[in-house]
Amino acid sequence: MYSAVRLLHFSDGHPLSAQFPADMQLPHILQEKTIAYLLRPCTKEELLHRQELFILLWDDRNALLLRELLSDLHSLSITLDLLSAPESEFERLYQHYLLLGQYLGLCEHLTSLSFLGAPFLRLAQTLSTPEQLTFCEAVRSAYDRADTLFAGLRQGILSFSSSATLMKNRDAKSLCDTLCRQISSLGISLPARTDLRIRVNRTLSNAITEQYPMEIAEITGLLSVYPPELLSTPLELIDDLKFILDISALILRGRAAGLPVCIPQISDHPLFRAEAAADPSLLAKEDAQIVPNDIRLEPGSPFAFLVGANGGGKTTYLRTIGINFLLFRAGCPIFARSAEIYPFPYAAAHFPTDERFSGVGRLQDEHLRLNSILASAAVPSLLLLNETFSGTDAARGFRYLCDTAEMIKPTGHFGVWVTHFHEVTDLGFPILTAEIDPQDENRRTYRITSGGSGHSSFAADILRKYRLDPESLKKRGVRNVL
Repeated sequence: MYSAVRLLHFSDGHPLSAQFPADMQLPHILQEKTIAYLLRPCTKEELLHRQELFILLWDDRNALLLRELLSDLHSLSITLDLLSAPESEFERLYQHYLLLGQYLGLCEHLTSLSFLGAPFLRLAQTLSTPEQLTFCEAVRSAYDRADTLFAGLRQGILSFSSSATLMKNRDAKSLCDTLCRQISSLGISLPARTDLRIRVNRTLSNAITEQYPMEIAEITGLLSVYPPELLSTPLELIDDLKFILDISALILRGRAAGLPVCIPQISDHPLFRAEAAADPSLLAKEDAQIVPNDIRLEPGSPFAFLVGANGGGKTTYLRTIGINFLLFRAGCPIFARSAEIYPFPYAAAHFPTDERFSGVGRLQDEHLRLNSILASAAVPSLLLLNETFSGTDAARGFRYLCDTAEMIKPTGHFGVWVTHFHEVTDLGFPILTAEIDPQDENRRTYRITSGGSGHSSFAADILRKYRLDPESLKKRGVRNVL
């Protein structure tokens, strides 16, 4: 029988938090099940296999082949639905007969796609085992005999009613099918289309059953050997295909908008380098200005603070890192001109929330949430923090920031922390800055540049302002202040 083999394989690593894609605004550009796939880790070998597949799918002809395969799988699903609630015994037999033909067609279709890289080659190998080939030969024999019997019954149906139709031209393509394929080839997702099939009415079905008992009995015997659940396992491929096609559509959409796209190199050592990386979530906004920026998180400067004017692209920069990491981690192309990324075992984001704080204030809630993230973070992890501790109590918030920064520094975690506390320039971390137009301070360039360590001449004043001194700051770094 058909073995349950998925196109895509996953590892047992730590899945990312469901809050991560929400912070990255992914629900605006990807389907829910696609996002769930992005959260699941895979091995380096599987990551390479998927990258190969997506490269092949840059050829529109190959992408069209997958859309046609998904269409065949949906047809199989519709037949199973009709088979589960037939209007008559005769219709049940007829839908069961169609199911055999669709199953055989799918096996042939899947085998023919082995050139699309390792995922499809694995399927083709499974479908080519001696056991599977013997099973398909038996199914083919039963289907061909049932086909002959139904062809004979067709003459009987026509004698009852010239308007009734039993046999269906499986090779026919409607105008609607053609238009749907063309639209899908442009990367536009279409809702599922209701399959309109001509069904033989109950009275005519009963008459055929009574008129041809021997033929009906033989068809029943042929089909009973192959119950529907035995032939439904290809449906397990639907979610995998939808993921692949949804990502492909996003990539096509980004390229049409002029965004750079690449297959990133997989680094064996912790780092995140990308040239001209972009935030694809902005594709959901009409006429959004998408400005690519470089990303450099590497040994020696793994963690940086990002400061600058409001509305200057700081949060967008975090999403650029987060979304492209998720895509990379799932073996997908990313939005950058070039990149080399390490598959960090864990990534987390801490963005402001509008939720109620269960009886505690915002600062304390954020402190608890961040402590939970750090406790779960394997070393090294990728951390993206957005205005954490930026509540109304500025002095207290800055103390929490300093404490947390000192905790992060020795861990080897990588990441970026967006903050409005410009005093972080004196904490010894690399500084990134959201630039403004030097000719017009009200104009944002959305460019993120490296600002160095940023030790300012007013460091002592800043420490006095928040009642801190270097020695107490160092001591506080290992203590939970709450």
